[in-house]
Amino acid sequence: MCGIFYYRGKKINSDIVKRNFDTIQHRGPDSSVIVEPDKQTFIGFHRLAINGLNENGEQPFKYEKENGEIVYVICNGEIYNWWQLNERYKFGLEEDESDCSILYPLYEKFGLSKMVEMLDGVFAFVIIDGEKIMAARDPIGVRPLFWGKTEKEIGFCSEAKGLCHMMRVQPFPAGSYYDGDYPKKFFEIDEWRNSSPNPFLSLVGEKAMHKAIVETLIAAVKKRMLSERPIGCLLSGGLDSSLVASILQREMGDKKLNTYSIGFKDSPDLIAARKVAEHIGSNHHEVELDWKQVEGRIPEIIRCLETYDTTTIRASVGMFFVSEYIRKNSEDIVIFSGEGADELCQGYLYFHRQPSAMMGRLESYRLMNNLYMYDVLRADRTTASHGLELRVPFLDKNFMKLMVSLPDDKVAPRKNVEKYILRKAFAKTGLLPEEILWRTKEAFSDGVSSEKKNWIEKIKKMAKSYVDKSELDMYNHCAPRTEEELYYRKIFDAFFSEGEEWIPAFWMPKWSPETIDPSARTLNIYSKEKSV
Repeated sequence: MCGIFYYRGKKINSDIVKRNFDTIQHRGPDSSVIVEPDKQTFIGFHRLAINGLNENGEQPFKYEKENGEIVYVICNGEIYNWWQLNERYKFGLEEDESDCSILYPLYEKFGLSKMVEMLDGVFAFVIIDGEKIMAARDPIGVRPLFWGKTEKEIGFCSEAKGLCHMMRVQPFPAGSYYDGDYPKKFFEIDEWRNSSPNPFLSLVGEKAMHKAIVETLIAAVKKRMLSERPIGCLLSGGLDSSLVASILQREMGDKKLNTYSIGFKDSPDLIAARKVAEHIGSNHHEVELDWKQVEGRIPEIIRCLETYDTTTIRASVGMFFVSEYIRKNSEDIVIFSGEGADELCQGYLYFHRQPSAMMGRLESYRLMNNLYMYDVLRADRTTASHGLELRVPFLDKNFMKLMVSLPDDKVAPRKNVEKYILRKAFAKTGLLPEEILWRTKEAFSDGVSSEKKNWIEKIKKMAKSYVDKSELDMYNHCAPRTEEELYYRKIFDAFFSEGEEWIPAFWMPKWSPETIDPSARTLNIYSKEKSV
């Protein structure tokens, strides 16, 4: 995880710009570099060194063209196919260079619009080629990017806090590139199955589908093991993180994988994660949450997140504290997790209510298109705030292409089980205990506490003591409906008064008119005894 920053304005105040640049230093604690090519331009990079640990990996990358013009490149990302591209096009890069060093040769040879489609990885980058300013963000927006543009200035930054006090900013859309006009989409999950070539469309029969699912997810995990820094894995005990952890441990052989779980005492996640760790033989760490500790740091977490969405904030609490633990108590820097599986594979419990398999697929697409404003945002900010780098195999390009290529009815819940095809695919691999493989979906914010001692009720009670319900009518966009939402919004506004439109709407389960609370435990389809 790194922090990139670019600002160009006619009346630039270097001291003010540097102070704003420093607000994202947590993303790159290893080193910071500032370049000011002229009196109007500021280029900054905070580095978290993962690959190419020598000076060749230092950014901004600087290149001199044949005409003497200088090109700068800054990137927060991992390009997993960089070496294959280097060998295929004979760019002459060395193995000890950064994987991001592939960007300029590709740009020079193919141009921006073609190069972004060739990349297999996660990235947010800016290319400064003389007067031309270009940028791009990976297909799902795993790596963050905000931007702003007026007649007199333009800026890009990994997080809003680096720019929002200088200019009005907004999230740079996922799967898009900017070439001087406006962001243009280069990736649409809705159309991914139709992009050529697509060998997954030839799969016939469920055995072939299962085989492809297992092989493709394993390959997605393996390619993300590219790292010169130690690797760990978040482990909630749910299906997704458990699969990732189990595959990682198998690939690491005799070397013990560090796994990390978090929750309040006796929470379902802690209990389940313990069982998974015993099964795979990982070196397991449990972090027990304390309510007083949580209560006092909600404002800090909201500033870290840059959102007021209820679901995102609730789910971030556990991830924030476990990331803090990892940073303070281990050498692990690269952290794996199971983000994206619920959106891609229809894992949320409300998918049981889909009117048809086609409608379920459309909802899955909607969630995938918005991931960068919700779950992916949460996962990035909570880990990056503690100088960690997150990797998410379920959002691999090939795995996404596989899942969207399967028939709608194969991906939809079956036999009263969400993510049925994913579970069935791994049923005979021995990677997980049966009770974990078929464990009912439990939202991260729910699973960190038991139903009897539900920490969400404590949050609601706390919020009521801090806010006046009469203020609920003060807002237009995403108007708060409860004291809890109002509490979050007031804290958010104190940090980001211009950011009310950074999210399009509150995250909520669809087809669930009986509730305005996003917790799955409020749905009448929830049951901890639910099984195959």
